[in-house]
Amino acid sequence: MIVAGLAGCNSGSDNASSTGTSTTSASTSTGPPRLSPPVEKDPKRVRGLDPCQMLTPQQLAELTSPRVFGTAPSPWGEPACAWTSSNVIFDLSPYTKFNGLDGIYRAQSTVKKFQPMQLHGYPAVRTEETPQIRSCTATVGVADDQAFTVSFSGKKPEFTDACGYVEKIVGMVLQNLPPA
Repeated sequence: MIVAGLAGCNSGSDNASSTGTSTTSASTSTGPPRLSPPVEKDPKRVRGLDPCQMLTPQQLAELTSPRVFGTAPSPWGEPACAWTSSNVIFDLSPYTKFNGLDGIYRAQSTVKKFQPMQLHGYPAVRTEETPQIRSCTATVGVADDQAFTVSFSGKKPEFTDACGYVEKIVGMVLQNLPPA
């Protein structure tokens, strides 16, 4: 099962600051103006990467040793990889077909909640909070035309801060991505 959709929450950690405002900057192409903030810190590449290789075995061990559950196309048609254990299920997927994070900004009317923020110095969005099922999703812009999405759901009551786990996974993935 691939965890699909966009969900979000606010964990209040030092690595996430919520801004409630949308930044608009001029587009350098002939397309519509950019709605999402630009990536100003060390642009990274996710295009063409295998999402099942975005975390190292050591990082997976730190995340309660989940095993690859499966791969499938994400709802937006890019590869997604899901991991599961007796405690957690989470998935990763590149988001490059719709101009990265800007595509999420353009689709904000289709989500229940839209919360722009920064995660580990990169622009990000959380879009729906579901604490009853201990789940959270964030999409992180790593280059102006590339992003990746992390969805997490804790299966046991001790995973009350699902967005804290998403932030942790985001930080791990960022360590492994090559420069854009």
